[in-house]
This record gives sequence, structure tokens and C-alpha cells, in this order.
Amino acid sequence: MEFSDVILNILWQMMYFVGNVLIVGFIISLFNRFFYRSVAGARAVCLATGLVGTPVHELSHAVMCLPFFHRIHAIRLYQIDPASGVLGYVKHSYNHRNPWQVLGNFFIGVAPIFGGSAVLFLLLYLLMPGAFDSVSAYFSDFAYLQGAGFSGQSISYFFATVVGVFETLFSFAGCGWAFWVFILLTLCISLHMNLSGADVRGALPAIPMILLLLAAANVAVFLISKSAYADFVSFMNQAGGSLLCALLISLLFSLFYVAIGLICRVLRLVIFHH
Repeated sequence: MEFSDVILNILWQMMYFVGNVLIVGFIISLFNRFFYRSVAGARAVCLATGLVGTPVHELSHAVMCLPFFHRIHAIRLYQIDPASGVLGYVKHSYNHRNPWQVLGNFFIGVAPIFGGSAVLFLLLYLLMPGAFDSVSAYFSDFAYLQGAGFSGQSISYFFATVVGVFETLFSFAGCGWAFWVFILLTLCISLHMNLSGADVRGALPAIPMILLLLAAANVAVFLISKSAYADFVSFMNQAGGSLLCALLISLLFSLFYVAIGLICRVLRLVIFHH
């Protein structure tokens, strides 16, 4: 293994741990915008779903403030601001000279993606444990496969995982109220997992520090031992695969309301056409 491989690994890890998060956040925001443009009474839908989704969004920010020692000054889990349209917020501050607290900006900014996914995964476990076991198996296999690095096989398994998870979830449609409660909560939470402009702006200053930390860790382990570095790379690939699974969860749940938006758009076209 040459030093050029170390550079390539650092770039892959940045893609795993930063790039994928921002890309998924952007896609979810596009999904969100498409849905609200497709349904009638979009503002009313936003306010109604926000009763559940906004507290999950804001609590995700607040919880992530704790391990990075950010000072929380105010939390509003659901408070409608007619002027800005904001439904909630978390005001926090940090020491700009503290590297740990600066690093925390990224994780605090993107927290709603992971917080929303975690809550929905917990709801899946509580409401449909059989589906939870099957979905978990798909994600576990995908994360394990990523330990060998990103490849054509992992890409094909990624799409197989998407199809498998959807088939699993909808195979439980006949289970009665639990399935429909899960779908309703999925809609409420997924519609409010998107990152605001303020979330993204808050996360960006931490990216150079993440790059520096990854570079330092890779170079240090490589200089110590090449065999240890191979194990380190495998571990980071598997961790990246696990992170990609978490992001995949958020995308899959977001597709629920994209499907609803498509149905609403088709119905509107048919109605107005006639």
C-alpha cells in the first residue's frame, strides 16, 4: 500500500462522512419541495404534520448540542412564526476557539436527518417488530459488505436493499392499524427531516476540521503500521457503510411522501384536464 492510497482513502472517507450526508440532506429538501408543490393546502399540511415532525427535528438539534458542550439558550419545539414561517428553533452558542465545539457544528446542523431516522426506526420496532427484523438484516448485510470498500457489488446491493426494504414494509400492509399508524407518523416526521439553510450554514464551518482529523488519523496509522492501516481502512469503510444505511433509511422514508405527492399531482392534472 502506497501513500497515494492514503490520499484516496481520505477522500473516500470525506465522501462517506460528509459528502453523503450533505447530498442526502439536499435530496430530502428537493423531495420536500416537490411534495408541497403537489398537494393542495400545503401550508395546512405543513402545520399539521409539524405537530409531530417539528419537535423531532428540533430535539435532534438540541440532543446533539450536549456531547459537544454547546450552550442552549432557547428551545421552541413548536411555535408558529407567521412572518418567517418557522415552526421551531434551537438557539445555541459555542466557543469558537474550542476545536471540539467547532466540530460539533456539523453534527448539530445535520442532526435532524439522523434523529428523524432513529425515531422512525424505533417506531418500526415498536409497531411492526417483524418488519424491523427484516429491514435490520438488509442494512446489516449492506454495512458488512462495505467493509471491503465501495465496489460495483456494493452498488448493486444498495439498490437491492432499497427494493427489499420497500417490499418488506408493504408486505405488512395487511397487519391492520399498526401499519397505517406507522405510515402516518412516517409522513409527519419525514416531511420535517429536511435541513434548513441555517442548518447547512451552521454545519459548513466544521468541514475543514473533519478533513484535518481524517487526514491526521490516516497518516498516523499508516506510518505506524501498514497492516494496522489495512484494518483501520476496513473499519472506516464499514462505519461508512453503517452511516450510509442510516442515510438510506431517511431517503426511504422520504419516498413515502414523494409517492403521495405524485398521486396528488396526477389527480390534480386529471381533475383540471376534465
